[in-house]
Amino acid sequence: MSIVINHPNINNQSWELDATYSATDTKSRSNDEWRAYLNGSLNRIEYTNAFGSSEVFLGLDYDTTYTWYMEMWYQDILIDTSDVETFRTESVPGSESDPPEKAIAPGPINDETDVSRATNLTWRPGNASVNDYDVYFGTVGNMVLVAINVTNEFFDIHDYSGGLSLGVEYEWRIDSFDAASNKATGDTWSYTTRVQRTVILSSPANGAIDKLQQFLIEWTIDGIGAQYGSFEDQDFLFIYIRKDDANFTEDDLVANFVQAFYNDELTISRLQYGATYYWQVQAGNTAADLTDSEVWSFTMLDFLPPVVPLNSGGEPIGINNMLTRKRFIAAANNKIWYEDI
Repeated sequence: MSIVINHPNINNQSWELDATYSATDTKSRSNDEWRAYLNGSLNRIEYTNAFGSSEVFLGLDYDTTYTWYMEMWYQDILIDTSDVETFRTESVPGSESDPPEKAIAPGPINDETDVSRATNLTWRPGNASVNDYDVYFGTVGNMVLVAINVTNEFFDIHDYSGGLSLGVEYEWRIDSFDAASNKATGDTWSYTTRVQRTVILSSPANGAIDKLQQFLIEWTIDGIGAQYGSFEDQDFLFIYIRKDDANFTEDDLVANFVQAFYNDELTISRLQYGATYYWQVQAGNTAADLTDSEVWSFTMLDFLPPVVPLNSGGEPIGINNMLTRKRFIAAANNKIWYEDI
């Protein structure tokens, strides 16, 4: 298999890189995982079929050389790595003698929804004469000046707000200034933070019995399976299983995942026959927008292993209790008659 990277297309106004890639000599699988690297760092994980797709890199700098490459993974196994490709973005438009122009390329994108509360504000200068910025931020209708003389295109809104709320629409604006304090009033942009989600257990059913020695436990996030959400959110999942009760401790942690939205099942094995177990998927996130599941239980199959009779000397005699001996009686008309011994 080989990965082919095509030439990227650069949108100079929004400063996004739309780069396409594809794979050859491979079969399409629904859970192939593509990993995009920008300047040597993991930028994004995408789930798609094996034939590839396109990748969008946001918030690129003007007049900058970037390298990127793709990896394809399947079930945590690295299948192949592309060659490293290079591209360069254009220079900042205009000259330092021009009047300042309003900021462009907002991040989060204008009117974007389901945004993590951990997301910071980013933008790009309108032209080369921009020297610094004023930042306005607030809920809709309540936007206020929160920072002045900002000299880069990045603002950690949490430094001002102390944390955003879930499911709330916020609006923000960037005013640009040149060295002579000439001003370009920016557009008002908005985004809505994601609502709180809950891990929902799905299988085995609560109270299930006669579970075999190897099976899957499965869950979703508000009914939505894996491959949903943003890798950058860094949601954590901790899977606990405990025999007899639900008083979970660190000793009951059987697995943990860094990327909550890309994991929704776990194979369980080697539990005690006939025992009842309790399990829960607990969530952790710096933005606290993912909550724990309920506690469910299941009971293992009550199985007695084969027993071979022993004599007084401890030596095996006869046959084990899992066998039944039959005595052949007769056969006729495609039928067999027998009796137990």
